[in-house]
Amino acid sequence: FYKGVFSKDVAEMTRRGEIGSFLHVLTPEESNLLQKLAMESKLKIPLLIGIDAIHGNALVSGTTVYPSPITLASTWTDSFLETIGKQTAKEMRVTGSQWTFTPNIDVLRDPRWGRVGETFGEDPLLVSNMGVSMIEGLQKNNDVIACAKHYVAGSEPINGLNASPMDVSERTLREIFLKPFKKAVEAGVYSIMTAHNELNGVPCHMNKYIIEHILRNEYNFKGFIVSDWMDIERIHTLH
Repeated sequence: FYKGVFSKDVAEMTRRGEIGSFLHVLTPEESNLLQKLAMESKLKIPLLIGIDAIHGNALVSGTTVYPSPITLASTWTDSFLETIGKQTAKEMRVTGSQWTFTPNIDVLRDPRWGRVGETFGEDPLLVSNMGVSMIEGLQKNNDVIACAKHYVAGSEPINGLNASPMDVSERTLREIFLKPFKKAVEAGVYSIMTAHNELNGVPCHMNKYIIEHILRNEYNFKGFIVSDWMDIERIHTLH
């Protein structure tokens, strides 16, 4: 996945304890191999393996694929989402992953946006409730780490283009986009992913107002925050 880094380099870096996390490990055999390499490092800290188990652990062969989130939302049944979360967590753990990049609790505002299918729709209450149910199912017995995303307000971008800028009033931010994240924090979500877009001129990945002032200080979020794919680099290259 990284320019100039090859499999043999990754193996040695893991042995030296220089890699703490992997994404999208698709077989238990590979997961076990990587964890074995991590146990050869000085501190023997196990790897954290994350995967996009958005509607079941569907990237891994032989696991259960559930309907997409926008379809699950049409059931209007929160308990169903909790059940799916529990089952997904079980299938993740037996295939070697402990961290899933779900639920997507973006509130849908522009149907042109290409990630509509990942969301629970346009109603902040429904999105909040279903997000909480999924989080509780996934984390029920400390099985896996859920990750609420994308923080925040990327679902009404200019021209409907993913990662385009967002310009939002404080009222809209609080009444629409932040509500599901507040509920996710109250439900004990362990991790939150920041969004591709800039918000009112400041990239979300370096936005002190939403990360420190709101998420940490106001909502008292104690978990960890993760960047979205390549978005630290994009602070320079895109924004």
